[in-house]
Amino acid sequence: MKRKMNNQATIGVLQITRFGDLIQTATACEQFKLQYPQYKLVLICREKFGKPFEFLLSQIFDKIYYLDLKQIIETPTSIEPGIKNISFWLENINNENLDILVNFSWSKSSQYIAHMIKAKNHMGLKCDRGLRPVTHDSWSTLVFSSVMRGLLNPFNLVDIYMGILGVKRENIEIRRNQVESNQILLHPFASVKEKTWSTDKWIEIIYQVIKNREDIIITIVGSKSDTKSCEDLYNSKLLTPYQDRIKIAPGTLSMVELFEIAQNSTLFIGSDSMVGQLSAFAGIQTLTLSKGSVRPHETTPYGNHNFNLKLKEQSKDLPYQVVMSCINQILDYKDIDYQRLREEVSLKHLRTTYIYQTQFSNTGFLDLKEIQGHETTQSAFRTIYKILWAYYIEGAEENCSPPKLTRKYINQLKNYIPAFEQLFELIDFGKKYSLYIFNELDKASPNMDELRMNSDKLTEIDNLQIYLRNNYPYLGPLVDFFTVKKANLPGNTVDEIAAHSVLTYDDYSNLISALYELLGNVIKANDDEFKEQKQKEVAE
Repeated sequence: MKRKMNNQATIGVLQITRFGDLIQTATACEQFKLQYPQYKLVLICREKFGKPFEFLLSQIFDKIYYLDLKQIIETPTSIEPGIKNISFWLENINNENLDILVNFSWSKSSQYIAHMIKAKNHMGLKCDRGLRPVTHDSWSTLVFSSVMRGLLNPFNLVDIYMGILGVKRENIEIRRNQVESNQILLHPFASVKEKTWSTDKWIEIIYQVIKNREDIIITIVGSKSDTKSCEDLYNSKLLTPYQDRIKIAPGTLSMVELFEIAQNSTLFIGSDSMVGQLSAFAGIQTLTLSKGSVRPHETTPYGNHNFNLKLKEQSKDLPYQVVMSCINQILDYKDIDYQRLREEVSLKHLRTTYIYQTQFSNTGFLDLKEIQGHETTQSAFRTIYKILWAYYIEGAEENCSPPKLTRKYINQLKNYIPAFEQLFELIDFGKKYSLYIFNELDKASPNMDELRMNSDKLTEIDNLQIYLRNNYPYLGPLVDFFTVKKANLPGNTVDEIAAHSVLTYDDYSNLISALYELLGNVIKANDDEFKEQKQKEVAE
């Protein structure tokens, strides 16, 4: 994507997942189109999710192709009509003569579709002729190794999409809604039960907000399946006196109408959902309540100064007191201050919840900063990986302050030092054996026994890496990244593949060294702070 392309270049974007993913895709593609208006941008999405947003998508994409699964799977008794329909659909897309197809969907079905769509170049996941998943660009390798395998991905999905597209982060233009409004957009529902908050707590939140602020109007939105829950909220005894300032619209709004409500609101409050993503796209501030399997670092609505309250794994539920205090602060100051929270909410309740705030880093990535200050081993590694990946993939130097950790978490970090040393030794051997293979192949008559022996050594090293990864899970993103990278080595001949193998092991070794150094810096910074605190205590 960084090479200069002809003005007539056509780029296809495949996104066949749900509403929220489609809005995040639109957010990234809008930035791409602002920076590269000369390129033709084509969207391929499911009709069910794309059609309702056509009023937005048509402003970003030059053409949209809709995939209708019902039409493809026309009858359960025969596959022939379905094959005919998808062949016709593919023929129309293939007439675009795509220069690049970018797959932003990470499902198996999207990999098959990406394989069938003709393009001079493919980015993102696709299948090869043996229907095995393959990827070659570094951002997509990161997706396959980190986003889809664990909780240590440090990047918002919009940033990943923009990275794959080659968007220049220093030129990103974030939407800002300048409308002065007294309206709150509330979406208190979620697609799965584990992500929802109790109706009683929502009633109490609405009551407190609307009772204490005479000018506030709350619009509650949801899908058709949320109709009863929405009516229960509206008709509750506590809210009856304030019904003139509460509007409900469960399943009755078009996406155009929902977007207009967002544009005319001052704040979105609700569960992790499409409505939050749409609100951020409209340029308003958002407060997301995240429970269950939600990953805030990936899905928090894209924009500056948005907030996300994430229930900690060991906690039972988000405390009403924390949520209410955060809402009041945002309405009063458009900000959340931890000291004010400490004055209003007990430490017992605060300990149940991560309180995150979005802000853009010096290199243009969206950061999710925990306002409480102290972090965990997991969040420290996430920060370290962000510095590492940003530099390795884009050459961006993230200026992050060392994570502040308690002694407990610092000791956990120190336990990883021997693991990194072992991994470095393994990869150093891997580099040597892959170089032996390359040199043997360069001979006029390669010794097959030598090749087989060194190949077996590499297999043994791979197995030892996996064993080390299983015992030290925070090594996972690095080990998995290069496992995927080695499985997708470029080259058309054995010699070319062997050469790329040597280079890959060299990259691997350098990144282990960089990660080891970053880990040491974090440990040293915290140890120095502990010593300073102890000296002050002794002096006092």
